[in-house]
Amino acid sequence: MGRLKSAKNIIGTYHYVGEVICSWAAFAEKIFNEAIKQGIIENKPKIIKISTSEFPTKAKRPLQSKLDFSKFKSIFRINQLNYPDNIHLAIADCEELKQKKRNYYYETN
Repeated sequence: MGRLKSAKNIIGTYHYVGEVICSWAAFAEKIFNEAIKQGIIENKPKIIKISTSEFPTKAKRPLQSKLDFSKFKSIFRINQLNYPDNIHLAIADCEELKQKKRNYYYETN
């Protein structure tokens, strides 16, 4: 791993999702599609895409809140695999952890 581009001004919010820019709705779609494919869930929840103005919150939100890895890559000089190509691994890991938790519960009770 190389050195940081600059030690100054690295405080902030970073998205670590890979090279593919996506919306939160697209990210959720991929997760649920993979969960169905792996047999973790039977039915995909309905995902309703909304604009920032349709999301009621007191906090100010950006008009475009897509997940973008470019800032992270620029500052930390780390290349990452794209989430669409590897989301199946994360879903499988989650299911494996859930099984371990179940097994631990039954072994200790």
